[in-house]
Amino acid sequence: MPKKSYGETVEKRVKRLFEVLLDHVAHCQCEDNDWGVKLALGEEGKLLRVETNLAALVRLAEQKGEKLTKDQVRDAISHYLADYLGILRDERFKQQGSEEWRFSLTLWAKCGDKTTNLTKFSEEWHKRRSEPSKKAIARPEKTAAPPVAVTALMDTKPQTEANLQLLTFDLTGKVEQLTRSEQYYAILTDIVTKKDILNDLYVSIGEGDFVYAWITRIFHEANLDKKPKISRLILKRLSDELIDIYISTNRLSINFKNKINRNLEFILEDEQLRQNNVEIEIKYWHTFPKFHGYLYGDDMLLGEWANDAKGYIHVKSPLYYTKMQFFPKQYDFIKNIFEENSTF
Repeated sequence: MPKKSYGETVEKRVKRLFEVLLDHVAHCQCEDNDWGVKLALGEEGKLLRVETNLAALVRLAEQKGEKLTKDQVRDAISHYLADYLGILRDERFKQQGSEEWRFSLTLWAKCGDKTTNLTKFSEEWHKRRSEPSKKAIARPEKTAAPPVAVTALMDTKPQTEANLQLLTFDLTGKVEQLTRSEQYYAILTDIVTKKDILNDLYVSIGEGDFVYAWITRIFHEANLDKKPKISRLILKRLSDELIDIYISTNRLSINFKNKINRNLEFILEDEQLRQNNVEIEIKYWHTFPKFHGYLYGDDMLLGEWANDAKGYIHVKSPLYYTKMQFFPKQYDFIKNIFEENSTF
């Protein structure tokens, strides 16, 4: 993979794309226009939601006098605005290889205050410019990370045989395996909207990318017939101390901590969640998590952490959907783990 540049030429290119989007808000019908770039404002004008594709952004930039390629636009969105500056949130449910984009930009000032937003853009760019090299110097030499096996999902404390059995599932005929984010989205949305009464939603998260995109979207797009029935959102995450340990030993991506904290900040500040009186509670894993997934009512979607090609652990692994009636002991045990602030 080519080394990323953060020089003046790249800064100017990314900043111009950012400016093009700000200008487009002021000069178009945001909900429907001929450019294929659909925009919406939220959070008192400081959150810009965008639905578009790479080709449309190329055309829009060209109309504003900026010649960009699809690869340059993709790089600006996926790396510079998202990972480097941390102001873009990818809200797609199918991300790999897709030219269709749905994202939100967290602005420094209201969208109409272009001068402040562009000034802050430059300040933040130069503030972060030295960070990649500093991180590269401080990063320890990479060693092969051991694969995450089922036994590795257990707490490092001694386990009783009974506790180990509680996290063992006989999957035959009692579960549905889910491998794509579109499946997660459809089943989770159905689960939280079909109930007649409010329930708590428990989530064991990784970076929180999918959870943030899904939970905010279903509330922003809800109608009276399909309003989410969530009274309390309990998010169980890796503690910062555990993240630091795993980053230092090359078990987690160096961007993991920034991403999870940013996603949780967006969730905590979401206007629709507040308006619907959803109580949000953050709990912590202090040792390696036993699972990732969701518990709502009598429904469970659970999976194991896995390793990617670089050896980093992550939660982009299959979920298994089942119900309490098939695994009542495991259900009670997992719910207790969610409610605790430490592992068993």
